[in-house]
Amino acid sequence: MGQLLFSSLPMYVSGFWALLLLCSQIEKYSRTRLVLAMFMTITALLYYAHCVFFNEFYSMIPVSDTIYTFATLAIYPMLYIFLMSMTSSPQRLRKLWVLLIPAFIFSGTVGVLYSMMSEQETKEFVKQCLYDEQFFGHTGIYHHMAITHLVIKIVFAITVISVLVAGMNKLVKYEHQIKSVYSNVEGKTLISFKIFLYLFCFSSMASFIFNIVGRYNFENTFWLLTLPSIVFSILIFILGLLGLRQAFTFENMDAELQEIPPQPTTTETDKQHSEKLATRIESVIEEKQLFRLPNLKVSDLAAQLYTNRLYISQAINSVMHLSFSDYINKKRIEYATRLISEQPELPIADIAYESGFASQNSFYRNFKNFKGCSPKVYMRLNRNT
Repeated sequence: MGQLLFSSLPMYVSGFWALLLLCSQIEKYSRTRLVLAMFMTITALLYYAHCVFFNEFYSMIPVSDTIYTFATLAIYPMLYIFLMSMTSSPQRLRKLWVLLIPAFIFSGTVGVLYSMMSEQETKEFVKQCLYDEQFFGHTGIYHHMAITHLVIKIVFAITVISVLVAGMNKLVKYEHQIKSVYSNVEGKTLISFKIFLYLFCFSSMASFIFNIVGRYNFENTFWLLTLPSIVFSILIFILGLLGLRQAFTFENMDAELQEIPPQPTTTETDKQHSEKLATRIESVIEEKQLFRLPNLKVSDLAAQLYTNRLYISQAINSVMHLSFSDYINKKRIEYATRLISEQPELPIADIAYESGFASQNSFYRNFKNFKGCSPKVYMRLNRNT
């Protein structure tokens, strides 16, 4: 009973989130949540097959193994598609569905081979290959089925590593893009998903080992089955919660990226143009104290200077060696330190608000980043001097 419960736990968690995310589409359509619901559905199918295997429901294994083949080869590509749904345009996302082709091909192959095997051959294959991991020394359809399952293990390993590397790189690039557009990145970055991906990386390594060692080694060891089941259930639940709560995605930023004024013509070199534009940026930022606007965007600054937001980003990056977000937050911290010196009686909350920060958390984080200490420590040191 306990083995049945724990082996099916991730399936129920995934199914719960799949239904909840699909129901959320009724209220408001979200491409990201729909993709996540599909990921959760595939995850539920994967752990349904796990449940059948570990509880030795032999009569169901031909069907469940076919499902397992599809799910195990589709789950990581689907995770990558989910990450891309938050960080890329719909046009680019459409091209990524080809990543699921291997899952369809191999699951179709496994299904066809099962249909061609006799009942006795199926029983022998399930016992010797799936449970005892004996892939070699067979003939006929049995041999082709065994080799197919071995190839599936290799493809799975390659997919896990590829998705984790590509997913992490995409999240890093997206974070840089966010910081080049918005001064206030709170609630816009995908830091939580980066942390999740690190955790998933750890679990993926476990999956990789699990795939090499073979599921049969966990079959009669209750605690070895229970631990990964609980770990994956927790990770799946965290991903579902993050996906449901993540309000800002590329869809929101895409509207901002479309707002590009006509590019100015210039005969100057890029370096000369960037240096002159950097001087103008510095001047208008200081004169109008634009950094005190909590939701200042690079397009707002471009509108003030009658230029292109791409030129603004290029000038700040190449001349000041900062992202737009870091540049504006540095200006806010400089203003905050002036307030601390001139009006030491001001509460920290007021200083943060007057400096242009949308929250105290953002103020504390940036203050420590640029000054190396917290605002309270800085205030105490300022009083002592």
